[in-house]
Amino acid sequence: MKACPLVQKQFHQLVNMKPAEIRAWARDPRSKCASFQETRDRLTKPQKYAGVMMRSLADLKALPSSEWRDRDCVYAQRVISFNTRHLGQMKRFGCTTRETVALRNWGHMPKCPMPPAGCSTRPPKRG
Repeated sequence: MKACPLVQKQFHQLVNMKPAEIRAWARDPRSKCASFQETRDRLTKPQKYAGVMMRSLADLKALPSSEWRDRDCVYAQRVISFNTRHLGQMKRFGCTTRETVALRNWGHMPKCPMPPAGCSTRPPKRG
């Protein structure tokens, strides 16, 4: 993959948070309310990965398109797939805390109310 202008365009459309907003969200306790699990007092592998993933997402959002490498295009495609899939679910089921948090974790700030403090332990009802 030499260049990925279509992927870059889609990435910048779907990742509508600024790098500073992504980094701030990664530090917000509510960012752990979806996609990640905690065990006692330590972070699980997914949570450690989540911090790295959100930093990478913020770095990629800040990186000029001319400096993207093949691996950036591959990572951006994963972000596009995730956001597209979850936006579709949100369209079908509405704004749930888990969907809102998951999208924010992947750099998309949906037009939904800010998730409340604390996490719901119940999965959202579907269908």
